[in-house]
Amino acid sequence: MNRRIQFSKSSSQDSEENVLPLINIVFLLLIFFLWAGTLSMPDLFYVRPPESINENPDVATESILLISHDNRYAFRNQHVKFNDVASLVRQSIQQYPEQTVKIKVDADINTGKLIDIMEILRDEGVKKTVLVTEQTN
Repeated sequence: MNRRIQFSKSSSQDSEENVLPLINIVFLLLIFFLWAGTLSMPDLFYVRPPESINENPDVATESILLISHDNRYAFRNQHVKFNDVASLVRQSIQQYPEQTVKIKVDADINTGKLIDIMEILRDEGVKKTVLVTEQTN
């Protein structure tokens, strides 16, 4: 008794059908990571924060004020002039009275300029201000 096992020849269509679910999953992962990567908006320009020994974690805020070493300003991810900061903060506080304003200032900036900005924020009704720093070892 001679038994032979006969295998059916696979067609190219069968192998393509096996790869399609894998391709679908790869594309779904690609779309997810592209979407997830765009959730955090980058700052308009680089600011090197001053150093601090404080170990408190970063606080989530609604508004970010950037100040560069060459006196460029950005509020809520829009370039602004120093003279416009007060009116923009006032408008923002009217919309969200309890918001926290996070200040990202370059470490090389004149301290007097930072004090001026903090006084403007206080005068416009900001109740909580956070100065972003880097932790030193």
